[in-house]
Amino acid sequence: MVPSSLTATFNQVTDPRPRLVISACLLGDPVRYDGDHKRDSFLVGPLADHVQWLSICPEVELGLGVPREKIQLEVATGGIQLVACQSRRDLTGAMQDWAAGWARSQQEREICGFVLKSGSPSCGIGDVRVKEAEGFSREGTGLFAETVMRSFPGIPVTTEKQIHQPGQREHFLVRIFARQRLLKLLAEPRAERRQQLLGEEQMLLETHRQGSFEELVAIQEEEELVEKHASLLSRPVAWKEHRRALLAASGQLQGESSRSLERRIAATLGDSRWTRWTTELLEQARHQGSPLASQSYLQPLPAGCLPAEAGC
Repeated sequence: MVPSSLTATFNQVTDPRPRLVISACLLGDPVRYDGDHKRDSFLVGPLADHVQWLSICPEVELGLGVPREKIQLEVATGGIQLVACQSRRDLTGAMQDWAAGWARSQQEREICGFVLKSGSPSCGIGDVRVKEAEGFSREGTGLFAETVMRSFPGIPVTTEKQIHQPGQREHFLVRIFARQRLLKLLAEPRAERRQQLLGEEQMLLETHRQGSFEELVAIQEEEELVEKHASLLSRPVAWKEHRRALLAASGQLQGESSRSLERRIAATLGDSRWTRWTTELLEQARHQGSPLASQSYLQPLPAGCLPAEAGC
């Protein structure tokens, strides 16, 4: 893993937080067709201090203005079209061209994730109403979101609805912060330090798939490493796999408090908010001076990035 052009790319970004592209209306910008917004309290609240937001409204960028005529996806000969509801103007080609141009203009290595507006004909993912001859009966994906997922296949994409689902939220956040750590690792000029940083990811990687850490260690090409890393973390981890990792970690610690934690984890049948267990493990590992304290699995997210009730 010899750093090359990535060093310059990463060092240009003075803010160490992961950069996320977000639909502007979710930050409270009044850019919707009716001049309103869809400000999301979690995205502008607990998470905001831990990420860099790059806000964008594809419809405004396309020049449709605010307020503007409502637009929708419709079934047409040859596929799905983006159409203005009143004027019947076909915006499909214009949006696809603009979205493709925007994607080409971005430095992929500087983006760690996308948070897009659900239900939007430009930004929605799998939940956009599509008009057919007999009404709205299909769920589609917005044209900007479609371009994003095609152009940046290794970068996690979610909507504000998905990110409010326990389990889905943590999986998305784990992926973006893991990606940022990997970019930092690749920008590190000292081989010894790079090996140390990669070693700190071992427990997290092995939880997603046993044997994956050794696979990554053997990869020499940067692009291959980034792609493999993204692919490994894209798979959600079931509770039984988290429980196995948590029990293995607690088994390496000493004392009755560790045994009590081990028993409580073993007795839990399912828990999508597994990071509440890692918090306890991390505290005990630090108290005992255990090498486990350096593992990112025990602190996959920055402290305070989630509401208190979410277990982080």
